[in-house]
Parts: sequence; C-alpha cells; structure tokens
Amino acid sequence: MTQTTIQGGVGVSVSGGSVEGDLHITQQTVIKQFLRRVLDDISLDPEAVARVRHVCVPTVTLVAARAALRDHGAVALLGEAGAGRTTAAITLLAELEVTPRPVLLDEDAGPTDIERGHGYILDLQASWERSSPRTGLWVHNLVARAKETGCPLIVRSREPDWRALGLDSHVVPALPAEAAPGLDVLRSHLKELTGQETADDWAHRVPVRQRMAQARPPDAVRLAKIIDNVLRLGTSGPDPTADALAAYANWSDDLAARFRDTNGTSDPVNGQRRALLIAIAVLDGAPASTIFGAAADLTKRVELQPPPGGALVGPGIRELATEAHAELQEGCIRFTRPSYAESVLDYVWSERSHLLPVLRKWMEDLPSPADEATARATDSLTGLALRHGDAGLVASAAYAWAQKDQKTRPHAVTALTAAALSERTGREIRQRMYDWSRSASAPEAVHLTVAEVCAGPLAQTFPQIALTRLRHLAVRSNERVKEASIQSLLSLAQDRRLRRPVLREITDWAEGEEPRRSTGLRAFLRLARLRAEERVLLLPERPGAETALLGRLWRTVLRERELQDVTGRVAAGWLEAAFLGRAPAGQVVDVFARTCQTSIDLANLTETVLEWMRTAPAEGDRKPLAVELLAQGRDRVQARMNIDQESR
Repeated sequence: MTQTTIQGGVGVSVSGGSVEGDLHITQQTVIKQFLRRVLDDISLDPEAVARVRHVCVPTVTLVAARAALRDHGAVALLGEAGAGRTTAAITLLAELEVTPRPVLLDEDAGPTDIERGHGYILDLQASWERSSPRTGLWVHNLVARAKETGCPLIVRSREPDWRALGLDSHVVPALPAEAAPGLDVLRSHLKELTGQETADDWAHRVPVRQRMAQARPPDAVRLAKIIDNVLRLGTSGPDPTADALAAYANWSDDLAARFRDTNGTSDPVNGQRRALLIAIAVLDGAPASTIFGAAADLTKRVELQPPPGGALVGPGIRELATEAHAELQEGCIRFTRPSYAESVLDYVWSERSHLLPVLRKWMEDLPSPADEATARATDSLTGLALRHGDAGLVASAAYAWAQKDQKTRPHAVTALTAAALSERTGREIRQRMYDWSRSASAPEAVHLTVAEVCAGPLAQTFPQIALTRLRHLAVRSNERVKEASIQSLLSLAQDRRLRRPVLREITDWAEGEEPRRSTGLRAFLRLARLRAEERVLLLPERPGAETALLGRLWRTVLRERELQDVTGRVAAGWLEAAFLGRAPAGQVVDVFARTCQTSIDLANLTETVLEWMRTAPAEGDRKPLAVELLAQGRDRVQARMNIDQESR
C-alpha cells in the first residue's frame, strides 16, 4: 500500500534539526523548522496516518460512518471545525487500507484524478465560501467517478453548505459529526506523546479533568502538546500542572496584570518593558541585540520616548529578561514558560486591537537580510495569522517580503505555504495566489514567489491547485517568470506521485494557444532530458495513461520544425537509452509509435530515427530497434486511415 505525504524531496525542503540547545541557528533552519511543525499537523504520510489511527477516539459517528462507507462507498460528515471529522475520515480510509488523499474544488481546475487504491477526503469548507447547485453538480460527478473506480469518498462540510448542494441522501448519506469527549482526546494524544502511565496520571488530575469537561477536541490536543512540552523542556514554576493549565489559558491572568496601568496613569517605563515583552515573543530565541533593537523600533513607532539615560540607567539585560519570564543564555533571550510567546501575541491581538496596525507593520518589517535572527518574525507573524484566521496579515507580509530582497523571499514562500495549507486561512490565501498569478501587473518577485510555493508542499497536497497557478504564470511576458514556472514543473515531476498530473498539465499547455504553448513545449523538452540513475525519468514503470500523454507530447514537438534540432537531440537520448538498456525498449517504441497519426508524423519520426542512427556511436546494431519502431508507427498510421475510410 502506498501513502501520500506532503513532505520530502520536491520544492521547499522541510527537513531540519532541533532548535533545542542551539540558539545560534541560521535563517534557513528557522524557516524549515517552522514549516515542518506546520506540515506535521496536516501530513498524510504513513507515519502520520498511523498516528491518527492510534489517537482516534471511537464515537457513534465513527461507527455510523463506517457502515455508510461500506454500504454506499461515500459519506458526508457534517459539523463545525473541531468536531473531529478529519480524524474520523483518515481513520476510516486507513481501515480500508487505501491511501488518504485530500481534494479541493478550485477555479479553472480540471477533473480530479481518481486512482484505485486511494480514498478521497473532500473539504467543502476549504473549497468555496458557500455551496451552490453548481458545486453540487461537481461533487455529484466526483462521487460517481469515485464509486465507478471503487474508491471511497468522505466529505467534510457544514450542515447548511451540504443542504445547499441538493444531493440525494441515498447517493451520499450525511451524518452529524459528534465530537469525542475532551478528556478522552487528551488521554489518547498524551498516550501517543508520553506513554500510557503518564497519560493516565495527567488525565486523573482534578484541575485537568475540570478544564477538559467542556473542551473541544482541538483544545484537548493543544493541552496534550503543552503538557508534553512541559515534561520535555521543563518549566520555571514549582507546579507543572499549574503551569501547563496556565499556558492552556494563554497565561491570561499574568498578562492582564502586565498590561494593566496602575494608579490610572500611563508609565513610559511600563511601555518600554511591554515593547520588550512583545519583541521577545516575536523573536523568541534570538540574540539580545536583535530583540532590544526590535523593541526600540516598536517604541519609536508608537512615539514612546526612551527614558533619560537610556541603557546607562535602570536594570541590565539579564534582569529585564528575568522580569519578562525569560532567560539570557549564550547571548540569546528566550522565554522559560511554555507557550508564553504565543500567549503574549494572542493577548495583544485580542486586548490591544488599537495597537494592531502598528504591530502588523512592525512585524512585517522585521525580517532583514542583514540579520538572520529576524527570520523568527516570519514564524511568529504566520503563526499569529493562522491562530486567528487572518489571511490578510500573511498576504500583506508575503507580498512585501517577496519584493524586499532575494534573501527575504524564502520568508514569503514559507508564510504562503503554511497559510495556504491551513484550514483557517487556506481558501483565501490560495485565492490570493490565483489572483496574483493571473495579474499581468503583479511584480515579478511576487510571480516568482508563487511559482516557488507551487513547487513545494502545496503541490504535494493539492496538485491541481499548484498546477492551475503555474498555468497562469506560464503566459506572463516576463521570461524569468516563465522559466520559474518551468522549473517548478521540473521539480514536481521528480515526485513519482505527481508525474501524471504534471504531464497532463504540460500536454494541455503544449496543445493549447500561445504563449502558453511555447512554454509547454520548452517544459516538456527540458523534462524529457531528466534522468534518474541514468534512466529516463519520465518513462512509467508500466504502460498506461502516462504513455499516452508522452506520445501526444512527442507528436507535438516533432511537428515543430523550429525545434527540430533540440527535439532530435532529446529524442536521440531516449532511443540511445533504449538501445543501451537504460530504458525499457518496448515502452520507448510504444511512446514514439503513438506520435504517428498521419503520414507526415511518420515522416517526422523517420527523419528523427535516421538522424539518431547517423550520429550514434559506431558500436552496436541499432537497426532492429529502428525497424521495429518505424513498423509500429506505420501500422498506427494505417489503422487510423482505415478508421477514417470506414467512417466516411
């Protein structure tokens, strides 16, 4: 059984070491670690699917959905976010031993590939703002194709959106999603993270049970992660339970006291120390000089004058850090309380909304090519936006980072990737990137950023989403943007699971209108050169849909006389690989024979084969391979002529 993963060897690499014990880390490492944390929550690789099955808490909904899926091949789970529908869907598909694959509706997207051995999870909330009969027709067709192929389908939707589709309940039964009890979810996730004994211990603690009495599953999962963090990294307080629950409550009592003005007056010193607190929250773990510089910039933006004497008076760095529940270690400052950085930013977001315009611009301006430590601001801004569902914060920052400097473009790629895959911000961010890709007036740097996003985890999760945006970039007049779209396709094609949708997309380009046609031809010829361990990368393991697509693409480029020289060289590479045993000769012959629809196609192929034989090394007899290929090409032309004659 194969599995889908959204991590690994194409596009944006998300590998990276642990930050623990190493405060002086590079900008790229910070970015990779942040993206990995985001992707870990949505991964569908084998390990992630196994984890979901282990932590899934049985509910009445799960039992009913299992029966509906068995009897109808499809089921809709209705409810609001946090009801456990995704966990249930992944668990049900894993039980059927099929590979879970997410599906979205998207503008301009073609039909979704339905492949045996896969099960599909359609998220309506992440697809359209509101459902309609048009959406219902799309879903109905998807259900029909899934059932025809024998692939189970599970739909996540809110009840009003589902009713708006007007689908027959006998075709897709709909079930209300019942959330599992919070305490059970906490125990299950803690068992996975820390072991059975620790999970039982914490689940029996009275304060924990009280907090979990009305908790939703996502809240219980969050507390489990906080407890695991407390147990692994420790805490500065004497009572781990109290600290874990305080972190779960976003340290609200402590932060309310910190931001409360005493005696009805506004003390500038309090303002300075709040600015430092916020700066530590945004840059947690950065060098003290970076954090204090950021704090000074924030105070300047709110027109808060520094006290007389500056750093020559008042407490020193270590004392100021301790006062903020942080520590100075190896010249860097980091909080000693679990989840304190996120809590500070969330508190300011909700309780100091009048500060947000300044805060947003300040955070957006922080990442600097001159100081790699400021990369942490990217993580903080993106995490804040994801927690509060503010896609505009990410879109604005990424638009600025893309244009600021080549070294800050990775910040934009990271933020857009994370936000595009988030349940709360994904739909709007994907729409923003769609609009940017279609806009001829969008800056080159923004187009290049979108192309890079579409070469990474977004494409591995939602291939059609990424390919649609690359399709629009392919028609831009800017050569660097066209080249970037080609490079993204080349990167995606190296992932075996994405090769068929990539080939289909390139075929559509190459057989379409200019200027997309020229970009498609260039992309295919570049792709056809790729080798994997000296073997032709594009050739499938066995004949199938990809073979037909390759035949169409070769036919198209062989008909282009302006590309005759480069096409001949690339084709000769395939033929020579077949002759040398570095490519299956039968498949190479099959692909090139498929190019022959007319006598002109056969003449083009003959010219190409003869040129290969003329320029090939002297060793070996290539004639049998050439004869077999041209004979199959001739047979295809003759068969087509016979069909044409019979139809007249």
